Amino acid sequence: MHCGVCGCCGGLLNLEGGSVMTELKLQVESPEMAVIIIQVLQEMRSAQSKHPEWPEDNVKRAAIVLEEAGEVIREANLLDEGHGSVDGLKSELVQTAGTCLRHLVLLASSSMG
Repeated sequence: MHCGVCGCCGGLLNLEGGSVMTELKLQVESPEMAVIIIQVLQEMRSAQSKHPEWPEDNVKRAAIVLEEAGEVIREANLLDEGHGSVDGLKSELVQTAGTCLRHLVLLASSSMG
């Protein structure tokens, strides 16, 4: 099975048989963006290790994404009220993005066949 997400891998990304490592080369607009992308990928990997089982249905998966997004709102509110930190908000944004990416990857792998 191939990723089927966007066709950018030319069918070279194989998702069969569990963990497959592939090299990804991207051109990004800034070093900061590269760091953010790496952080999101690392967050997804960390979440998969910490919580290897995920719900089968999309509503429960989306609820997990929304729970993470709620933490973003909470941190943004704290920051705006002078009680939070930019680092706290960044952390929650990375966690939410990692959760979204995890859901996207599961959708891509489950829609193939």
